[in-house]
Formats: sequence, C-alpha cells, structure tokens
Amino acid sequence: MKIVDILVVCFFILSIYSTIVDSQLPLNSDDLVSIRWIAQQFSTPWDMNATDCNSIQKSINKPRNLGFICINDTLNTKQYVSTLDINIDYTAVDNGFPNSSITQLIFPKISGINIIQKKLLKNPSLNILKLLDHSDYSNLSINSIRVGLTQLAWLISFDSMNITFPNNFPNFIQIYSFALLRCNISNDVPNKVLISPTNFIYLTTTNPPLVVDLKVTKNYTLRNLFADFTTYSTYTFDESVFPSLVSINAVFYLKTRVLTEFGIFDPIRNGTVYIDSTCTSLQQLSITNQTVYPLDLSALPVSSFTTSNNNQLFIFKKQLVSFTRKLYNGPFPDESMFSTASVPIVEGNIIPATTLPLYNNLTNLVSILVSSSSVYGPVPERYCQLTVVDLSGTNISSIPDCFKCYWDKFKDIFLERNVFHYQPSITIRGKNLGYTSEQPSLFTIQVPNEMIVFTPTSPIGTFNLIFKTYQGSQTIPISIITGNYIKNISYIQLPNSLTIILSGLFNTSSNIKVILDSYNYQVLGLNEESIEMAYDHVFDVDKILNIRFDSTSDVFNLTLDYKKVYPLISAISNIKSEGGVISLFGYFGDNGQNNISVLINNNSSCTAISQSNSTIVCNADKLPVGILPIILKVDGYSFSTNIKVGQYNPEEVSVDCGSSKPLCNGNGDCKATGVCQCNSGFNGYYCENKIFEGGVIGENLTTPTPTFRADGQEFTFNMLAVEELDSSRKVVKSIPTNNWNFTTTKTTTTTISQYRLIHSSIEIIEATIQYSSEPMNIEFAGMSYVLPPYSIKLSVSIEGWTYQSLLSTLRVVFSTAFEQQQECGGEKNTISTNQIDKSLNYLKIVKNGVSFYGKFYDVSLSDGQPTYSFVEIVNGEANTSDISIGINLSQCQRCLIDPDFSLLVAIQDKCEEKSKTWIIITIVVVVGVFVAALLVVGAIYIKKHKSSIKVKFEIMLERFEKNK
Repeated sequence: MKIVDILVVCFFILSIYSTIVDSQLPLNSDDLVSIRWIAQQFSTPWDMNATDCNSIQKSINKPRNLGFICINDTLNTKQYVSTLDINIDYTAVDNGFPNSSITQLIFPKISGINIIQKKLLKNPSLNILKLLDHSDYSNLSINSIRVGLTQLAWLISFDSMNITFPNNFPNFIQIYSFALLRCNISNDVPNKVLISPTNFIYLTTTNPPLVVDLKVTKNYTLRNLFADFTTYSTYTFDESVFPSLVSINAVFYLKTRVLTEFGIFDPIRNGTVYIDSTCTSLQQLSITNQTVYPLDLSALPVSSFTTSNNNQLFIFKKQLVSFTRKLYNGPFPDESMFSTASVPIVEGNIIPATTLPLYNNLTNLVSILVSSSSVYGPVPERYCQLTVVDLSGTNISSIPDCFKCYWDKFKDIFLERNVFHYQPSITIRGKNLGYTSEQPSLFTIQVPNEMIVFTPTSPIGTFNLIFKTYQGSQTIPISIITGNYIKNISYIQLPNSLTIILSGLFNTSSNIKVILDSYNYQVLGLNEESIEMAYDHVFDVDKILNIRFDSTSDVFNLTLDYKKVYPLISAISNIKSEGGVISLFGYFGDNGQNNISVLINNNSSCTAISQSNSTIVCNADKLPVGILPIILKVDGYSFSTNIKVGQYNPEEVSVDCGSSKPLCNGNGDCKATGVCQCNSGFNGYYCENKIFEGGVIGENLTTPTPTFRADGQEFTFNMLAVEELDSSRKVVKSIPTNNWNFTTTKTTTTTISQYRLIHSSIEIIEATIQYSSEPMNIEFAGMSYVLPPYSIKLSVSIEGWTYQSLLSTLRVVFSTAFEQQQECGGEKNTISTNQIDKSLNYLKIVKNGVSFYGKFYDVSLSDGQPTYSFVEIVNGEANTSDISIGINLSQCQRCLIDPDFSLLVAIQDKCEEKSKTWIIITIVVVVGVFVAALLVVGAIYIKKHKSSIKVKFEIMLERFEKNK
C-alpha cells in the first residue's frame, strides 16, 4: 500500500465541517470548562464569556476546521460538544493562561477531536494526553479522535506538537488508530499504545531517536505500521505477538509468516533490515537507504523487489516479475532470478563499465530499462526478442537491424494539434519533427524536432505535411477550418450540477450554444480550444446524455456516456437493532460532502455526526432485525444498498443449538449468541459429529484447488471465476480462474501454497491454501476462532478491479461435482440458510454415514473494512450433479475473503461396505476485501467400486426459535 493511500484511508486527512446547531441552549458545564481550556491553551479566537456553542464561535464567522459542533440532549435542555476541529491557521487571541489546576478535560458526548498546532502553546508544560486520559471515559462510547472509525475506540491524531507520553498511557481510553505527525516526542512510545484494539500506527518525528516499546509480550491487533523514524532501533516481529500484521513501513528484524509487503522509505538516514526465513508470505520488498540481510533471499516468495541507494547483490528464487534498482552502483542482475514476464529496471552506474548483458533466455523478460552512462557498445541481436527496450542515458554505439524495422514506431512523429483556424502562418508544436523540411514552401523547422511554422496556401482545406523518418516519409494531414471542431467531450460531477467540457477548435464569435435537454446552464469558460458549461441539474442515474452543439456555422449532435463517480458505499460497520453509531466507508466526493442524509428502512433517519471524502459517521435510532435498505444522499446524489441488522439484547437472540436436550448434542456449549461452540474433537452446526483426522491432502501445482486423496479416490473444489454483476445481477464481466503461478512453503507441521492468476487484464487475483497438523488461530473481520488440525484454509484476494459503474458488485464462484449415493444411517444432505437473509449458513453432505460439513459467515473485507457479504447457491437447483456457490462482495478496490473454517467430520460407520474411501472437499467462502477466501472442508465416505447410486439431495432450511 502506498503512503498516500495509508494517509487517505486511515487518517482521513479531510477536515470536518464545523456546522453549529442554531439552538441557544447553554453548553453543559463540563464541556464549557474544557472548551475554554482549549481556547486558552491554543489561543483560538473564541468568546470566553459566551456560554452556548453559537455565541462562543460568532467572532470567527464559522470557518471550516476551526470550531466545534454541538448537539442537544434528549430533553433539549443543554448542549454537548460532538466534534472539535482545530485544523487551519488563524489569528491568535490571548485568552489568558489555562487553569493549571484542571486535571481532566471532560467532553461527555464527544465523537471527534482533531488538533494541528498552528500557534505556540500558552502553557507548554500542560499535557493534553494526560488530561484526556481519565476514568470518566472508561465506560463512555466515544466515536473517535480525528474522524470516527469505531464506537468504542479512539483515533488520535496530533500534528506539529511537542508530545510527552504520560506514565502508563493510555489508562482508560482505547485507541484504534494513532498518529503523531511531525511531532517532537520527548519520551518512548508506551507499549500500551499498541495493545488491542490498536490497528494502525503512524509516527513521524522531528527529533531522533524515537523508540517504540515492544518488549512486553502481548497479542497485538496491529495490522498496519508506518514509522518515518530518523534513527532506528531493532525489533522482532514474531507472528505469535503480531498475528494480524499485514503491512510494515519501518526498520525491524522481520519474523512473521503473515506479512506480505515490507517497505522502508527514508531518503536521509541509513538503517538495517534483517529478514528471517520464516517470512514465508513476503512478496513485495521495497527499501531506500537500507542495508538488508541476508543476501540470499531465495527461500522467500518475493516477486517484486525495489531498491534505492543500495548496492548489495541479492539472490532470489526464479520468480521475480518486478525488479527495480535506482541510485545503484553495481553489475547487472543475474537472469536466474527472473520469472516469466519480468521487467528489470536499472538506473545508476553499472560497475565495472560494460556492454549490455547477453542474457540466455530473454523470453522470460517483457522489457529492459537501463539508464547508465557506463553501459557502452552495441545492443545484442537477441534483444530483438524484447517487447520494450529503453536505453536512455547509455552510450550504446549501434542497434540490431530488427530495431530499424520498427524505427518509425520508436521515433513516431507527434503533433499536439492538427486542426486550425486560418492564419497566414501557424505555429505547430510536436515531437520528432526532424531537422529539415521536406516541403519548405509549406512549413519550416523553427525548433528542431519540436516546432514548425506552417504557411497554408488557402484559408480552408486539408494539407498533407510530409516528414522524413528513418524508414522513409510519413504524411500527417492538417485541416484549416472556419467553423468549429470537437475533438473530445468530458464531464465533472459537482454538487447539484454537472460541468461538461468540450475540447477541440472553436470559433468564439459563432454564437455557440451547448444544449442539454432543457436544463439551465452557465458558460464557465469559452476560448478557441475549450468550452466549459455548468448545468443546474442532478444527474442521479447513469445514462447516455444527448447534447446539441449549435452555432451560426455548425450543428453537432453529441452523446455523452454519463456515469456517476460518487457517492459509493463500499463497507458498512456492524449494526444491531438497538441502533447507535454507524460508519459508512467508500468515496463521497471531494467537495465537502454537503447536505448529507442517510435513510434506513425507508423511514429511519441516521443523523450524520462527522464526514470526510472516505467516511461518514451517523447515529441511528432503534431498527428492526433483518436486511434493510439504506439510502445515502450526498450533494444531491444517491446510493442505495442493504445492511444487515442483528439482534441487540441477549434475551432477544434466537437460540439455534438443536431441538432436543442436551443442547449441542452434549458435545459443546450453547453460547450467548445462540449458536453452538463445540468441544475439542467435535464439529457440525450442532456439534453432532466427530472430527475426522485421516486422509492425505493433495498438493495442486496448477490451480488453488484443495484436494484430499485416499485409496485411489479424490475430491476437489474449484474456483470457477470472478464475476462483475450489474444492478440487475446480470454478469457483465467474468475472469476465468484457470491459469495460475504457484509457489509452496512447508514446515514440519504447516503447508502454505500461494497462487497468482495469469490473465490479460490488470486485476490482481491471488489465492493461498494453508493446512496444518496442529490447530491454527484465525482472526478475520473481527472474528476469532481456531481452525482444527487437518482442515484446509483457502484465502482469495482481488485487487484493482475496474468497474463499469458505481452499481456494479463482485461475485466469486466456486463449484464441485459429486457422485450420487444412497442415504445412510438416517442423516440427510442439508443446505441451511440463516433466518434473516437466507444467506448460506452451512452445507452438509452425508454419504455412507460420514459427513462433509462447511459453515459460512456473511462477512467480507472491503478496502480493509468488515462488511456484509451474501453467500448463495448460484446454479439454483440443488438436485443437479454439481453445486456452485457464489460469494457476493460490495464494490471495492481490494477485496479480501478469508476462510470460514469448516472441518472434516465423521460420526461412525453406519453402513456396511466392502471398500471405503475418505475424501475431503474444501469450499472457498469469500469473506473479505484487500484478500478473498471461501473455505469448506468436508469428508465424504463413498463406495469405491459402485459408480451409480441414487441419491436424494434435500435442501433443509433451518428454522430458528426466538426465546424472549
């Protein structure tokens, strides 16, 4: 993930509007004391004598990012501060010294705090962190500091301040995300800052050294760490301590099996990185000004390697697809490291000076880009096999003949414009225009290769200009017109309006009108090269717009394929029937997010309390349980989707732990959530089966298809395709998943196989299969559970999908074929859906007394946020010879579906057979965003020699009982 993406997604660097309620109710005493302390300490231009929100801020004329928002209490008797934002420069006002006897800043209903220090603190000895961290917040549901992320944890962000951490900080507040930007930090970052629920750390400092205390062994929930340290310390990141860590940007001793990307970007200081052999998931390695050990990284699955100002000579496995070395002094890389479709880029000084390398197998490379003055001599003939060659800045002396065959393509002539209004002489700019003119009567070279002066022989018409190329002559037509010429049409979606831009060549005196139906419009700009029109209308539906260009000289009928670019909801936080704070994640425009409304179930308003271009936080009243429509309107534009509302009170939860006692068949506990948690050795929705630990899990070298083999038999479960669905759920794009690159890593207990889909479009689709002889602790999308031994975990990720419209969604489809067999022992094949939305809950196939069981959760990760995900039977008929299961995802740029862990189970042999075979099925369930995974592991006890047995496959919709 790029640093810019981290800043945008995790810290929401867009300010909150300081909209103040109009009510003149007095501010409660705690808030008033705290606000006056803030005004004194930061010298803000607020009225120290006023007692209500509006009056305190009247002197600042309510500018953005320098104020606070208030809300009324339920009885409309007092006001409470909801958000506080000091985020712009202002004229400092001396409000006196803050009261040093105040030991607590109390904001009883605060939901957001953001402070960027623009003025000197009135009393630098006072510690705002200490004043905010007190017992009054121990049970308070505070949304966030900065912009709201979660109801129970804070997001702390301070910029350009002197920071001293109080002892044992934090004592009471819970931190989700912690940012100190350009701060002067006087002591070490406490260990407790990183303890759950902290998910994201961003630290930049102005004073070295900065030390993060990680000595205490904790089970950290940290997933992302960016540390722009100026002096480095060494830390061991062990998976047992950081089970969720997926992204690091700092200097560390790396020891983790889950980290996939590692980057150090320090343009000034040098550091050292030690990479342990246990980093078996590390795929992308980027370092600047660092020394990395060991040099032999061939045991790791690194496919992308980038360095700057590093001259070490590394060894990689033959799987590099991206290799970039900048500010480099050393020899050319060895071709043994490159995989198919690799792109090596070398910028620096090749030492010793040499000719281009005579790579033996250039078919592995797509292109070579070299920029080094120490490279000399001819380009080898075998470089003709490459698609792209860039040797800018080298001292090559000659090229092979194959390059000359396509010289006109390498040195193509380009003109910035080829349509003009008549003038006696016309200046035309371009590239590769040559040194001399082939038609001196028509044009002359003004600047070699870049500019010509064209002299038309008539005031209208088409003229063919001839340029000399290596291959011969190239002719480019030039048109001289008196009217108008439209080259391109584009648009900008704005609040409550649409701006359309025409580019081309225009006669500004020809009384031009650009008519879009009968909508009113305003001319924003009109010159010879472009026309910009603003239409006073909200175009809330994607459609083809018919535009009429009318002038005294020309009439054109134009069409514009209009598609909304915002708002888009990609994820919605979990919500219960009691209501409360809901966070919407996505893209909501860059125009301040005006006039926001959120409507749930067509009649329940969710009041917005904070917003940015990527997050909207609102407060909802009580809601009915079920799948409810949610409609968001921003700047006049709407977006609708569905949310799942669960039960809130434990006494209202439907108990589904079996119809007879003992509940959970006596093999587990019926939890407060109303479902069974099985004892060790048991599984099934009602803990009705024992876990089967036999069989052999097969390794697939071509596709991520989990396979179990025994006694000459096998069963597999295949991922068929990733599909894009339009608003009518019609498939508008499909990528088959049948061609993969493959690597595998094994330890004494665990096997991890990684796959990357090979296909022609830009999307990155990856899968990981993992299984172990020991239990595996799994955390995903807020869920934690243990995957028993001899189970298979399949994870899938989809990144960079290009959607046809905001209404499109994704679906990952899996399929399995199974032979028909008789029922045995009274158990039946079962497909169960949950009572709220009929999303697939679990799948159980019983054959000859043995059960194949897969359980599913309706949750996925969308751009890093957990959200609702519907699981369905795609092929509809359950009595067909195969079952296709689809996992639906909201529109996301990084979709992660991580496994629902399903176990192999067996009760007892209830059928007498002469020959028996165990087969595992693994079904992948998509439950996530940034990696997607669907996983079902099952066991089928089938007859080896009997190929045609009648099976009765029933769909059993489990009914849930409500206990009130």
